[in-house]
Parts: sequence; structure tokens; C-alpha cells
Amino acid sequence: MPSKNGVNAAIGDAANEAAPTAACCPKTNSKKHMVLVLSILLALLVVGIIIIVILYVFATKVGYAYALMIDAGSTSSKISVLKWLDCPFRKNAWVEEVNYTVKEPGISAYAKIPPQAGEALLPVMRSMLQKNIPEEKRKSTSLYLAATAGMRLLAINEPLKSDAILQDLRQRLPDIGATVHNVFSDIRIITGSTEGRYGWVAANYLDKKLGDPEGMPPKPANEMVGMLDLGGASTQIAFVPAKSGPAQHTMPISMFGQSYDLYSYSFLCYGKEANGRRYVAQLISKSTNLQSGTIKSPCHLRGFQKTVDTAEIFTAPCVTSKFAEQLLDLEIHPPASMPLKVKIIGEGDAEKCAAEVRTLFPSKGCTHESCSFNNIY
Repeated sequence: MPSKNGVNAAIGDAANEAAPTAACCPKTNSKKHMVLVLSILLALLVVGIIIIVILYVFATKVGYAYALMIDAGSTSSKISVLKWLDCPFRKNAWVEEVNYTVKEPGISAYAKIPPQAGEALLPVMRSMLQKNIPEEKRKSTSLYLAATAGMRLLAINEPLKSDAILQDLRQRLPDIGATVHNVFSDIRIITGSTEGRYGWVAANYLDKKLGDPEGMPPKPANEMVGMLDLGGASTQIAFVPAKSGPAQHTMPISMFGQSYDLYSYSFLCYGKEANGRRYVAQLISKSTNLQSGTIKSPCHLRGFQKTVDTAEIFTAPCVTSKFAEQLLDLEIHPPASMPLKVKIIGEGDAEKCAAEVRTLFPSKGCTHESCSFNNIY
């Protein structure tokens, strides 16, 4: 039987023999771990090189994408052909206007004959497509129509007629050979706030506030320009307020990696044409000498003369309607005995003009920290 000392010695010898083996294991594991890490890094490097090569090939062979844009305003439709480099993985691009034309009148003028709205636009659209866009790109060209205040007014006062015009355009415009991705979202009446936001983007884009193709970054919010758009049937204002504006008229917008809290509001009926009709209607309703068939206008230059149809003036939605009364606090009624036509004679009196125009703007109190007019922020 081995002695106790002998057993202890044997155990000690075994431990001494095993110790070097145990000490070697961490080194072996470290080497395996290092090889694995290097293999992963090498694989990532190879994948990165492949991605860079693919992106370089795309970048050197990237072509242009095209769009046909119709700004369907109250007095005319402005048609633009736009193009931009069709770079992959980009949300925004630098746009170039290839060509531009104007078609009069605005589509709301076809309220009594809706099919003629499409008939009037189709030849112009086909011509713009064929003359300005390469044949192989025409089918992929996106087509958009945004109708503004003229159609907004028609939709309020005669919704069936505005729907009929839109339905005709949605049926006819895709026939020119471009692509309408969704007839309801791509051919529609846009809100006044949306129109204001588009105008703000356009103004800051053209002023290089949103950066440039050479890599200049967008400007911060306090360096952006505001936008005031005097249209035919409405006026839009849009800007980034120094303080938070009212939530119902403020919306975040992101462009080229920069975000802005943008205030936008549209004053319906305060466009040049719509408010001009209200001005003439007010002159007629206040005149004490309509039997002569003439009215004097301080806001028209001396020597100006124009004969207008009184029925056309007083049937305008911004002049005589429940809508005008609710929105403007002023429904202008025609006088009891009114001639069919009236000649406007210009006086060219700036002071009288300012006083007359001022009466067309409601003077409600302001419940905001700052107001434009009619209690609007």
C-alpha cells in the first residue's frame, strides 16, 4: 500500500504536469479569436469595396429622371418640364427646369363645360412631352397636376362642377404617354397651406438657402427667407417663425437633411383677381351715378378705361355668397337698379385708393401675440 506521502507526491507531480497544459489553453483561444476577427474585418472590407464599386458604376452611368408639373391656377395653368439626376438612395435632388409654358384660362373657367378642361390641356401637354423629353424616358416621366385657389373656390361653391373637371382631367391626362402613378393623389386640388409650403421651398431653393449641388449644406432656420405669393384668387404666406407658431398652421418639413418648423397660411379671396372683383363690386354698390354707366376708380391710373359685365362681377364667389359673408365678414350686394355693363374710368388717386382698399380687409381684434389681419397669426 503506498504511503500517504507517496500519494501526495504523486498528486503534486500530476498537478505540475497539468499546469503547463492549462496555461497554454488561453493563448490558443486568443489566436483563434484573433483569426476570426481578422476574417470578419477582411470580409467587411471586401463587401465595402464591392459596394463602392457598384455605387461608382451607378454614379458614372446615372441618367436623368423627368416630370411634367401643372400648376393649375385660377387664371392660367403653368406647365413645367423638370429633370434631375436619378441617383439611387436619395430622397431629394437638384432640379433643373427644361421648359415652361402657360395655358390660359385656368381650369376653373371650364365649370360649365368640364370636358373642355382636358381638351384644352392635352395638346399642350403632348407637345411639351414630345419636344423636351427623350423618347425612351417619356413613359417613365411622372405627371402631376396641383389645382389651387380657383378650384378651391369652385369646390366650395359648386362642388359637383369641380369634381367633374377633376374627373375629366384624371381620365384624359394619362393618355399623353406619361405616367400618373395615382390619379387621385397626383391630379388634385391642394390646400392653401400646401401651396404656401411649396412656394416656400421654391423660394429658398432658388435662393440657394437649401444648399447647392456642389455640396454646400442647407442654411439654419434663422437664415431662411419667407415667402409671400400674390396669386389670382388667394395670397399665401410661409416662413419659419422665430417662436413657435400656432400648431394648426405649422408643420415640420425636412429638406436635404435639415428640418424646419414651417408656418404656412393661405388667404382665400385675397388674390389679385378675386380681390379686384370685390373692389369693383364695392365701387358699383356705393355709386350714386350708375345711370351714366360709368364709375370712377381711384386705384386705376388716369386714362384707364374698361367696360365690365356687372353680372360677372356680382356672381363671383368672393363677392356675393354665404361663403364671402362667413370668410370676409362682407358680402357685397348689387344695387337695386344696375346696368348690364359699366365702364371703369381711372382717377389715379393713391390716397383714395388706399382708403378704399382698406375697407376690404376685416378689422377683427387679434387674439395672438402678432396678427396680419382678420385675427390671423
